[in-house]
Amino acid sequence: VRFISGDWSELSPLLHETYDLILSSETIYNTESQNKILQLLLKHLNPDVGVAYFAAKRHYFGVGGGVLDFTELVRSSGVLKCEVIWSSEEGLKRDILKISHKRK
Repeated sequence: VRFISGDWSELSPLLHETYDLILSSETIYNTESQNKILQLLLKHLNPDVGVAYFAAKRHYFGVGGGVLDFTELVRSSGVLKCEVIWSSEEGLKRDILKISHKRK
């Protein structure tokens, strides 16, 4: 288990392998960071068995990001699939996304 913090674009050079499990919470709020996160997933999520879980608000007011934008971006990669596996409709709407490589 490794916990790392910093700008998403500076994270990839610190990682020298692929990972079977990536966990993230409250990280997709900034639309400018979403592509950096996608690039990280494409490079470091194990293509055979890797799964990433992202917990986030459906929409972040004031910064424009959220689950819907990120889901569309991930799916547009053509390599990864993304599905909502849990949702809360109470108060601030939240979802948990499951992201993995499309398998042949």
